Amino acid sequence: MDRCPFLHEQLVQYCAAAAVTKYVPYTEEALTRCGNDSHRYCDLFLAYAGDPSQSSPPGNTSARQAVDAVPEHLWYTPNHFWLDESPDGSLHIGLDAFATGAFGTLQGITFLDAKNGVNPTVVLTVHDVDLQLVFPAEVSITRANSYLRTDPARISADPYTRGWLFEGTIDRSATGHNPTAHLLHGPKAAEWMRSEIGRLAQWVHAHCPEQDQHGQVLLADGGSACTGIAAQMNRDTLIQLYHEFFSPVQHRRTP
Repeated sequence: MDRCPFLHEQLVQYCAAAAVTKYVPYTEEALTRCGNDSHRYCDLFLAYAGDPSQSSPPGNTSARQAVDAVPEHLWYTPNHFWLDESPDGSLHIGLDAFATGAFGTLQGITFLDAKNGVNPTVVLTVHDVDLQLVFPAEVSITRANSYLRTDPARISADPYTRGWLFEGTIDRSATGHNPTAHLLHGPKAAEWMRSEIGRLAQWVHAHCPEQDQHGQVLLADGGSACTGIAAQMNRDTLIQLYHEFFSPVQHRRTP
């Protein structure tokens, strides 16, 4: 006998971009993100291929600048989540640039247990306040973006790629189950986003008036909210901002 009878040969595949080679059985291609459209959210793929969907300009930019290049291929919820559904049924969920621009620098992020048949939920710590954001539809979540726990800045820096929150699938075979039924897409989403920018500016002018040393309200005509406006608010005002734009009850509002 010229070879061990316990030796088995099998086709494998591996990522050429990874520093450490990890072999994956060829028959399990569909089980890896490399075998479907989820590769578009892989850090290694983005590093080598570039990030064409990065739309949040760096620095202290205005809310209008932050959402001018909102990807129109995504679906948007009234409380500012986005959903990207691929033809193979895989999906990614994140927060849009309007939300990340308003929150600015995040102190932390907590993923609540995401089981099948529940709404994906995340808790963001913003300016020492915990805000619970809930995706307004039930989906089957397979994983959360655990990298965000140690580097929450990804959410603001790359809201539509490296800052994704959840990965999962949609079971459209279930009767009446269509997570995108009440979401906005394409030009209508861009138009709605522009209206939200204007609504935020009006809200900030009404709820965050700056006062001089004598307590008189200073004029605040025109302009739009700058990135990280949440850091300029006290706890009560920040919670009001959350309930006005990002709370779970926003799904009842038609965008």
